[in-house]
Amino acid sequence: MIKFVIAFDEKDSEIGEYCKFCKEDLVSYLQELGYQDIYLIDSRLCNMAYIDIELSKIDSNYFFVAYSHGTPNSLRCGGEAYIQLNHNTEKLKTSFFYANACLTGSKLGKEIECLAFVGFSEEVKFSKLHYELFYRCDNMIIKLFLSKNVTVFEAYNQTLDYYNAQIDILGSPLNADRIAQSFLVTARESLVFYGNKGLKKEDFYYKK
Repeated sequence: MIKFVIAFDEKDSEIGEYCKFCKEDLVSYLQELGYQDIYLIDSRLCNMAYIDIELSKIDSNYFFVAYSHGTPNSLRCGGEAYIQLNHNTEKLKTSFFYANACLTGSKLGKEIECLAFVGFSEEVKFSKLHYELFYRCDNMIIKLFLSKNVTVFEAYNQTLDYYNAQIDILGSPLNADRIAQSFLVTARESLVFYGNKGLKKEDFYYKK
């Protein structure tokens, strides 16, 4: 078994709907693979105090996934930080931390102590005309890591290849959307990896 903690801000007026789609796509995939230890933290509970309490209960390696706004130093929900550099990141030491949030890869991901971090170093956007294409890209790193016999860094590189394929689709004559394509190019170029490149999914297994 593997533990998953998924924090998402579905109430945000700008990105809430997209965060919800991302979360639903990932949870559906995890359940298809037979994973059951999935803990969801929605907008109502996505605050520093609650996160601290819940992460303190985890005594194994785990996945921490976030879909929300971000800054170079933090993850934010409702305008408030729920993960903040130099405040409550100690509990992420045993996590594979995936932050689907703008700017978090520029400083938070570099300086935090965790097993591995993947996130965006720049401000990224999605296209409402291509929700599915974008959230599949956003979740691909986790799907590849869990479904293949690969290291996390190999999954990261394969994710970049997947981005390239989707960029080509958005540039094809039948699906041409240059604006959406530019959004995806920015996302690919700003997706960063820090941490232990040799991690495999077996490193996150635990016995109940």
